Amino acid sequence: MKPHKLLFSPIFCGVVALSSCEKVVFDEVDNEEVTPTSQLIISTRADDPTTTAIQQGRIYIFDSEGSCVRMLSTDATTQTAETALQAGSFSVYAVGGSDLSRFGLPEQANATTTSVLQLQSGQTMGDLLLTNADVTLKDGENRTLNLTLNRKVFCVTDVTIKQVPADVTKVEVSLEPLYKQVLLNGTFPDETESATITLTAGEDGTWQAQPQRYCFPSKGKPTITVYFTRSSGVKSYSYTASEAIEPNHHMSIEGTYTESQGVTLTGILAGTAWGEDKTITFNFDEQSATAGGNTGDNSGGNSGDDSGNTGGGNTVSGDVPTAGSTYKGCYVVAVNGKTATLLSTTEKQDYKTVSSKQEESQSIINEALASWPAIEGVTGTWRVPTEAEARAFVSDPNSCEVKKNGGYFYIMDGTTLKALDYNWNRSIKGVVEALGTGVVLRPVMDVTFE
Repeated sequence: MKPHKLLFSPIFCGVVALSSCEKVVFDEVDNEEVTPTSQLIISTRADDPTTTAIQQGRIYIFDSEGSCVRMLSTDATTQTAETALQAGSFSVYAVGGSDLSRFGLPEQANATTTSVLQLQSGQTMGDLLLTNADVTLKDGENRTLNLTLNRKVFCVTDVTIKQVPADVTKVEVSLEPLYKQVLLNGTFPDETESATITLTAGEDGTWQAQPQRYCFPSKGKPTITVYFTRSSGVKSYSYTASEAIEPNHHMSIEGTYTESQGVTLTGILAGTAWGEDKTITFNFDEQSATAGGNTGDNSGGNSGDDSGNTGGGNTVSGDVPTAGSTYKGCYVVAVNGKTATLLSTTEKQDYKTVSSKQEESQSIINEALASWPAIEGVTGTWRVPTEAEARAFVSDPNSCEVKKNGGYFYIMDGTTLKALDYNWNRSIKGVVEALGTGVVLRPVMDVTFE
């Protein structure tokens, strides 16, 4: 019988470079009962030799029944790895990073495709890349399998806050909610955490840090908060971004404090060799947080009332929830300081509203809101969401169900009742003035925490 040979070539892309040296391979466990007749050869090569090398790699090979039959390890001096296998179908999962000892990686005996990769206690996050592919090895076949690893983290490279008042003794910047772990198959479980960066005082009121902080991506639209500590206490400025922070980007944050305006922050996702450039601008003042003028669409943050239909809310005790999370079963649309905007868990339609009869139409909607189902543990006044608020919950699949073929939600544009038009994939088509029985009412409520 001819020997079977399978060639495996994962290309560690992103921040990767592997030198050509003598191979080092560890075939950690071999518990197959059938005599292997095939040879699996794993070779790696640099995708971008000008950047930092991946120092460590680990490869898990699962058979058709989901059992891990091989676990191979590579390091920065390794170009190839090999192991014997019998003919059959396999799933290959590869992990690469700067220092895999920082993560709790599974051993072969308990490895599954959904094994959790989480930062170990006391460790700081490093670069982490994953990929997987299926392959079938036939009798007598030689096969080369090329894999490209995908980065699962982003990196905060530098943070600068300018014109900080002289009486400020500490400056911190926090990002949340960020995923806390990733599975071997590349998906993220729901558990989240925050990342806080402490800045150092410099000259002329400039505070700065260059943390090179690696983080898992955000769960939905993140909240970025700046904290000023004075002898009198801590003052915070928060903004809910209009889009999620995705992996494979470098992120820079620059802010300027002015007494009249508060803090203006600019967050830049710089692609370099990682990914395309993105820019996010944040405007922070003493009362609210809104998107800056050069960002285009602002779908995050409740920047004050522009609806003419302000919803009163109850003041409750406890920690302020983060935007994109849930509170009392309600999706948190936005957070400004200590005020959270909650989305009702109920929606209704078939209201006989007409755009040309605003007074009559708003009376119909207000009557519906007056008897709207309450939230247990929270009292307040329901109101029609603004365009920005509707954009935020429509575009987030974690917020609520939407119609499969697209549809409309009531919004308030200033003092005018309108509708937000969205597609089947949750993308926003725009604002329309036409109203009718097909428009859905899904109100929001503002709740202040103390």
